[in-house]
Amino acid sequence: MLGVDAYRDKLKDIVQDFDLFHTHQVNFFSIYHYKGKIRKKFVHTMHGSPFAYKYTPIKSFSALKDYSYFYFLNKYEWRRADLVITTNNQDRDELISKEGLSSEKVITVPTGVDTKLFKEKKVKKDIDLLYVGRLAVKKNLPTILKVFEKLLKTNNNLKLWIVGFKEVDYYYPFVRDFIRERSLSNSIFLVKEVPQEKLPEIYSRTKVFILPSFEEGLPKVMLEAMACGVPVVTTNRFGMKDVIEDGKDGFLVDIPVDVDGFYNKVNLLLKDDKLRNNFSKRGKLKVKKCFNWGRIAKQVYLGYKGVM
Repeated sequence: MLGVDAYRDKLKDIVQDFDLFHTHQVNFFSIYHYKGKIRKKFVHTMHGSPFAYKYTPIKSFSALKDYSYFYFLNKYEWRRADLVITTNNQDRDELISKEGLSSEKVITVPTGVDTKLFKEKKVKKDIDLLYVGRLAVKKNLPTILKVFEKLLKTNNNLKLWIVGFKEVDYYYPFVRDFIRERSLSNSIFLVKEVPQEKLPEIYSRTKVFILPSFEEGLPKVMLEAMACGVPVVTTNRFGMKDVIEDGKDGFLVDIPVDVDGFYNKVNLLLKDDKLRNNFSKRGKLKVKKCFNWGRIAKQVYLGYKGVM
């Protein structure tokens, strides 16, 4: 294993072979150590918001350390990068207004979706409510469970699928115990991580996708669901509000812990087939037109041209 000095020397040699570096993870921050020594261009994309500590409940000292680490390393990078790419406009605006970056240095380029893979399949709609992702604090799983429990009071045949969890996730014990204590094993289904190629069918079986996150960059699962024709109910923050036009192709709820707000929107979609179909058609069209990888790649290319 390389020591620090050897790693830096190796990195310096690698840098010499390229005209531009594009980083996507904060643990590559050491590359910027050479910014003053090597005349190379650097682009940094922020995935997830570095300002998460402002919006997400801090449940442990470890989480506080993680949020602090993520913020300060991103800050180290965005101060030295020639171009910073955010995946949503809220982060871009905050970098300019609160962190003092120039508007020329920051651009928003959303994430993309493989629309050849993620497209609606002709299958039975037997999943009423779906969540896909980690059971992390920022994802706000308690709201999903409270909404679903409230829905069951008027229709005990509803099904909720929670897909993509790991047993080490923060909210896994909470979700597991919630199901056991209320005897909901026939209503709530926990599914561990599944291969990408199996997700389109799960999305296509779904009536409503719910994502009450406190914070995101731009959640790929939301775009995947829309590409597969699933209406989305999510929060009015970060990349979610960049994508969803409230009442036109999905619903935005202002406060992540507003259980009644989420319940009302989900319940409306479950009951109104026409509205659900309208959202489905508009969502599929929007993702295909605006969030395909070809369009995203062109935006990144134009960013490169701007700094070279």
